[in-house]
Amino acid sequence: MEIKIKIRKDVKFPAFKAVMNDGKLMDAKFVKAIPAALIPTQDSMVDIPAGGCNISYAKEYPVLWINAVTKTTQIADTRAADVEKELQELFGPKPTK
Repeated sequence: MEIKIKIRKDVKFPAFKAVMNDGKLMDAKFVKAIPAALIPTQDSMVDIPAGGCNISYAKEYPVLWINAVTKTTQIADTRAADVEKELQELFGPKPTK
């Protein structure tokens, strides 16, 4: 199962949010047993094996606890490149000084 993880970096520590199917965000937390290399540092897709996560409803808002990760793939920020390409198609290449 793949889960999209967004990271909020405007706080003192990284806060993880899982994007659900309907586009809503849910708090996501990683257990300490997961190696630091597999915990995302940017918005990423996290590959989780079957049974590798559970949802806790003990607090006011539900939390997705991730217990196992097999692979983390960073999501490339291609939006800026796409906009630049469209502008070049419309108006030609950037003028040089």
